[in-house]
Order: sequence, then C-alpha cells, then structure tokens
Amino acid sequence: MELAELLKKKGYKAKGLVANNKYREDMPGWKAILPPELSIRYVCVRSGVASFGWSGNVGIKGYGTTIIIGATVTSAKLQPTDPIPPEEEFCTKCKLCVQVCAFRMFSEDEASEVTLGGKTFSYGKRINKLRCVLTCAGFNGLDKTGKWSTWSPGRFEYPENDAEVQKLMPTAMVSHSKRPMIKDSSKGYVPSSFSGKFSEDQLAIAEDRKSTKGVIQLTCGNCALICWGDPKETAENYRLLTNSGCVIQREDGEIVVFPPDKAQEEFDKMDPKIKRKYTRDYKKSRRKANPDFCMP
Repeated sequence: MELAELLKKKGYKAKGLVANNKYREDMPGWKAILPPELSIRYVCVRSGVASFGWSGNVGIKGYGTTIIIGATVTSAKLQPTDPIPPEEEFCTKCKLCVQVCAFRMFSEDEASEVTLGGKTFSYGKRINKLRCVLTCAGFNGLDKTGKWSTWSPGRFEYPENDAEVQKLMPTAMVSHSKRPMIKDSSKGYVPSSFSGKFSEDQLAIAEDRKSTKGVIQLTCGNCALICWGDPKETAENYRLLTNSGCVIQREDGEIVVFPPDKAQEEFDKMDPKIKRKYTRDYKKSRRKANPDFCMP
C-alpha cells in the first residue's frame, strides 16, 4: 500500500493488492482447487523476488520461507527482472516441510510444474488442500505420528485417502465449533484469527460464549515457519518442533503442553462429551462424502 502511494505521488496509477481468498469462480471445481485470481507467489518467483521451496512457499537464501510478500499494480513502465538463477535458490530439497504438516498435504516425491512468462518452475505436489485446511485452520493439531501437535487441541485420526479427508471435514467443523476459543491465560497467547468477515465485537461474543462457532483460529504454518534458508537451522527447527509435545485444552480455553504419552493420558481422563469436541470416529460415519465440499 505504501509503494502504491509513492507511485501515485510520482504521477502514476497504482494500487496495493490483498489477494487472499479471491478465487477464479469460473473454473470448474474451483471450490476444491482454489485457483487464485492472482498468485503473488507466482509473480514474485517470475520476477526474481524469491524462489520456490519444495512446499510451494517462496523464500530467499538466508531467510528461507519466513518472509511476507506483497504486490502493487501500476501504470508505471518498469524494467522487468529475471527469475533467481538455480544456483542462488534457497531450497536444498531437504523436504522437512513435508514432515511438519500434521496431515501431510505435500507429496514427498511428486512435483507440480507451472510455466510463467515462458519459464517453467516446480514445487511439491499438493496431495489434497483440505488436509491443510484441517490443520492450519485449527480443526486438527495432532501429527500423523501422534508424537507432537500444532497449537490446535484437535486429535483426529489421520485420514489415509481423499474419501476419508472429505468425510472428516464436516465432522471436524462441527466438533471445532463447540470448543472454547484457544488462549493461554498465563502467557496471553491467542492464535491469529481468520477474521476478515468478523468484527472485533463478533470475536468478543464468540469468546464470551466459550465457542469458536463462526471463527477460524489459525494454529499452524509449520511448512513456512520451519525453513530458515540454512540446512542446519532448518534441521534444528524440525528437532524442536517434533520434540515439543502435544497440547490439551482446558474448559476455559487454556492450552497446556504435555509430552505425548501424558497428553494422551490427560485426554483419556476427559468426560466423553468433552472429548467429542476434539475427536470423533469419522471413519464409521454414514455421512456421504461431498467431493465439492470446501471451506465457506
């Protein structure tokens, strides 16, 4: 936005972009594949601002994927720049980003390709984007291994295939809506909320009702946060994460971290009605999977 204002002062037309949650609704099956109207990731890879990591997140050598990117559209005639040469790219294909997604959205072997301005780029294939929704949006937090979790107290069983992902999604949404808002009263920790459609008053009401109904609290981002652009630092981040324990939520919303076995013990002691807010046997559900289902 500041860059757009600078260009305007120089006499050009310009507008800063906020491209999230804007999709090409004219494409068949857009709700499942979520094609953006404009991918700022693609723009910055083609223009040499950053390069792809295996996760599909973009990064810079020395920083990895722990960056934030933006874009401005302008009438100014600017000189195009070339992509970052392969020898200057940050990604070493360690693929630890694959292992830190609790529900394993990325393929470890298959790549996707995209051609931008006559040049072809590749990154790890997305197995199913709803796996990311289930984890990043806080419905589930427990890793496939059961040894660690994100900040989400959800403890659903790992879905083995797309049919199980489709079946889990509505079950997880219903369970999640009955949980209290995530907070850590001792440290003041409250995860970021996907609150583009919600006012501060609405968020306060949701917290007062001890419910997350209508509010999405983001509890992951590990695929981007783990990579610092240096193999040793990234490996250390992986070690820290996978040895960090598992979270359990108290009735007031407070998050408590335990070693995995102790977390399971604490969870097993919960009242069955409370436990249903965090896990259900969706595999026995008779609900028919909807292949077109996606987040509203």
